[in-house]
This record gives sequence, structure tokens and C-alpha cells, in this order.
Amino acid sequence: MNLYLRALAEAIDGPRDYYAWIITKDHLAECEGHDGTSDAELLAGVNIGTTTYCDGTCNPGEAGTTGPSTAPQALLDRLAAGQGHTFRMYDDDGELYYTGRLLRDEDNPRYDEDTALRGPLADYGEPNAGAVRIEYHGHPEWGF
Repeated sequence: MNLYLRALAEAIDGPRDYYAWIITKDHLAECEGHDGTSDAELLAGVNIGTTTYCDGTCNPGEAGTTGPSTAPQALLDRLAAGQGHTFRMYDDDGELYYTGRLLRDEDNPRYDEDTALRGPLADYGEPNAGAVRIEYHGHPEWGF
């Protein structure tokens, strides 16, 4: 849905969803030879086949992904400005997959807390990577 149609729909009906999230770090993103090796050294074959976890300076992976697709633009704008509650998503072995932030519109008449708090996991973590658990920094009672 383009931004104009979304804004028009929200003006007429109100926001369809009452939460929005952003992935700020993909802990599974990997890079070839990303250990301080220069581009010239990489082209010369130094450290070929070496894989290290990315520190975010090369391949951001899924970082920057937002959702759900019907998230209110006002919440997405606030996320882009750095607002939100920090969450982390894990697999069933406890491996950290994603870090991100969530914002909720508790004044929306459609608001459902469990759906909002579970949103990043249900919308993205489970279907995209098989994540099974979400935890919120400073709010252990919010986790699933």
C-alpha cells in the first residue's frame, strides 16, 4: 500500500494496527573476511572462506525491516527517530537472532496487548527465522 493511500485510509478509519516494530540488529548476518581485512587484501584472496559474525558495518542483514505492513505511519516515524521498547528474539536453543524496538498505541480502540507484544515474533521472527521467544528489556512480564 503506498503511503498516500495508507494516510488516506488512516484519516478515514483510524489506524488499522496499533503497534509497529523495527529490527535494529540482525545477529545472524555474516560477512566474508570481515576482520579488518582491506578490500585490496580481499581481492588478493586474503582470508577467503573466513566467516565471522557481522558487527553491522558491512552486511546489515535484516536490520531496518519494519512491520507489520499495516503499521501506522506515525508509529513508524517514531521508531525511525529512535523511540520504542527494546526487544530480543531467540530460537529454541537460546541463540539471539534479532534485536529491535516496539511501539504500541494503547489508545486505539482495537488495542490488544498480547497481540501487540507478540507482534514482532508472530509477524517476523517465527516465519522469517524460526524464532520462538521474545523478551523485552526492563519488562520480563511482557515476554512470550
